[in-house]
Amino acid sequence: MALLQVATNVGRSHSLYARSDSELANFDLKNIKPAKSLHNIKEQRIVTLNVGGQIFKTYVDTLLRVKSSRLTSIARRALNVQSNCCDQEYFFDRNPDVFAAIIDYCRFNKLHLPKNICSLYIRNELEFWGISESDISKCCQKAYFDNIDDLRVNENLALEFAALKPKQTTKSQSCKERIYDVLYYPETSVIAKIWAVVYYILVIVTVFNIFLSTVPECRVPLETNVKVRMLVTTEAAPAIQYIDLFCVFYFTIEFFARVITVPSLCRMFRQFFTFCDLLYLIPVWVLYIVQWSDEKFWRQPENIVVFLLLECCIVARVVALFRVANHYRGLRVLVLSLRASLGELFLLFVFIIFGMVVFSSLIYCVEIFIVGNFENMFYGLWWSLITMTTVGYGDTVPKSGFGYLVACICAMTGIILIGMIVPIITNNFHKYYEFRQCLNDPGPGVGEELPTFIESSPRSEERKPSGNKTAPSPE
Repeated sequence: MALLQVATNVGRSHSLYARSDSELANFDLKNIKPAKSLHNIKEQRIVTLNVGGQIFKTYVDTLLRVKSSRLTSIARRALNVQSNCCDQEYFFDRNPDVFAAIIDYCRFNKLHLPKNICSLYIRNELEFWGISESDISKCCQKAYFDNIDDLRVNENLALEFAALKPKQTTKSQSCKERIYDVLYYPETSVIAKIWAVVYYILVIVTVFNIFLSTVPECRVPLETNVKVRMLVTTEAAPAIQYIDLFCVFYFTIEFFARVITVPSLCRMFRQFFTFCDLLYLIPVWVLYIVQWSDEKFWRQPENIVVFLLLECCIVARVVALFRVANHYRGLRVLVLSLRASLGELFLLFVFIIFGMVVFSSLIYCVEIFIVGNFENMFYGLWWSLITMTTVGYGDTVPKSGFGYLVACICAMTGIILIGMIVPIITNNFHKYYEFRQCLNDPGPGVGEELPTFIESSPRSEERKPSGNKTAPSPE
C-alpha cells in the first residue's frame, strides 16, 4: 500500500509538472534571455543609485536607453571608471517615489507617473533627471497637465486677490501715504470707509441724475419743442443741476487727490477707470464753463452736434460703478471669469455670426413672395440674432410655412450653440469662486505661498556618501 501511495504521489507530481510546462508554453519567450546572455551577467556592470536613502540597482545598458538625460551621464561615467568592483553607487538627495517611475521608464520605455504626488513637484524632478514631459505616457498626460493648469490658475488668482488683502496703516506713514490709503484701501481706517461709502453713494446719485435728465417731466422748457430737440431746447431742473454740480466737485477733488498721492502716475493713467474718469470730468466741465460764459452758446445750430457728443461722454460716469470690483471679491471673481473665458466668448461670437448669416439668407429666400416682410437681408440679420438668443421681440416674424420651419431650426440652433459654450464659462466662474472661498476660510495647508512658474526649479546638489566618486552633471 505504501508503494502504491508513493507511485500515486509521483504520478500526481509528474502531471502537475507537465501542466506547469504547458502553461509556460503560453508565456512570452521574447522576454526570456538566452543562455549566452545569462552566462555573461557577471560581466555586465551594475550601477547602484541611492536616491533619498532608497537603493535602486540596474544595469548600465538600462540607463543608456534614455538619451540626453542625467542617467545617461551616470552610465557613461560608470563605464569609464576603472574599478575591479562592478557595483558602483551614486547618491542623490531627491524623491525616490518619482525616481521609481523614471527608472521604470528606462527599463520599459513607458513613463507612468504616481498619482499621489503634485504635478509641479514631478515636473521639477523630470527637469532634474533630464526627462522631457513629452515622454509621459498618454494615460498619465491628462491628469498631469490638468494639475499643472489648475496650479497656474490658482497662482494667477492669488496674484489678483493679493491686492484685496487688508492693509494695515502705521504711525510712520507720511500724510501723502495716509491720503493714498484713504482713497484706495477702505479697510485701513474709519475715515477711509466713510470716504468709500460717500464715493459710491455719489456715483449712484450721479448715474441716477443722468437718467433723470433725460425724462421730459424733469426738464425745464425754454420754448416749445418736440422730441429730438428736447436736450438742446430744455435744461435740467435746478435741483438736478445743483446735485450734479456737487458731485462734479467731489469727483474732481477725488481725482486730483489720487493724482497727487499715487506712487506711479504712468501706471495710474494706463488704467481703464482713469480713462473713464477723464472721459466724464473733461466734458462735464467744458459744458459748465461754456454755459456759465455764454448761456446761448449750446443753443446755436452749429454747436448742437458738439453738445450732444459731450452729453454722451458724460454717460461714462456709469462705468465708475464697476470700481467696486476692486474692493469686493465677488465682483472680482466675475471679472476674472469673463477674462479667462475670452476664448470661449469669441468662439460663441463666431458661431452666432455664422448662424446669423446662414439664417438671414434662408429667411429672405423663403419669405421672398411675402410683400412687405423681410425686404432685405439686413432685416434677416436682426431677426436671426433675436431668434437664436431666444429673445423674440416679435417686431419681425415669418408669415409662410417654410418661414416657420426656418424659424424653428434657427431657434434650436441658437439653444445648442449657446448651451455648448455657457457651461465652460460657468465652470470657470465656479473654479474661481471656490478659490475665493478658500481665501476667505482657509483650511489646513491653504494660504501657503503658491509655487511660481516663472523661475526655474532649484536643483539639489548631488552627493556621494563614500569614496571619491561624484555624480556627473548632464551633458
